[in-house]
Amino acid sequence: MTRTQRTALLGAAYIATIVAANLATAWVGVIGWPPVEVTAGTLAFGASFVFRDALHEVATKTFGKSRGRAAVFAAIAASSVISALLTYALTDHPQPWRIAAASGIGCLFAEGSDMRVFIWLRERTRAGAWILSNLVAAPIDSVLFLWIAGFPVGGWWAQTAVKFVIGLIVTGLYFLVEKPRKEVTSGDVLRDRLHRASA
Repeated sequence: MTRTQRTALLGAAYIATIVAANLATAWVGVIGWPPVEVTAGTLAFGASFVFRDALHEVATKTFGKSRGRAAVFAAIAASSVISALLTYALTDHPQPWRIAAASGIGCLFAEGSDMRVFIWLRERTRAGAWILSNLVAAPIDSVLFLWIAGFPVGGWWAQTAVKFVIGLIVTGLYFLVEKPRKEVTSGDVLRDRLHRASA
């Protein structure tokens, strides 16, 4: 798999987790028992932090720093538009745009902080960069999402804790299944095709 293909796959996974989280929240609302109550999409959204860091990492290696960041912000914008359209089409939520807007704005502000921590730590400790950047981003996203979407902001701590724990689990799984591999470049693909043609 080429880096471009990996970037596309991770971008799709990032968008899918955000859209799934927003749809779950629009359908179900709040889950849990007092005082630990979170929006229904929190479980899926915790995984999105991992896909965001993975997308940022691979896209930066593939396209450079500025385009790598642009890929993440483009995915956030796409997830907001898709969330609004699907919430309108598939749910009875009275304000389908509100959850999508809350998600998009929360992601944008959280990503700004996440990216700074991630870039600062990435060369020092890869695992630490993923974990600590998510620890910084989770409360920012939680507060903004709950406030804009119209949920009680007092539940931000539970929302943050669940996102962070899910993020830790998914990060561990991602690192576990990720194996060192030789990156396939477009030059490798071309050479392989020429070799086959001459054989």
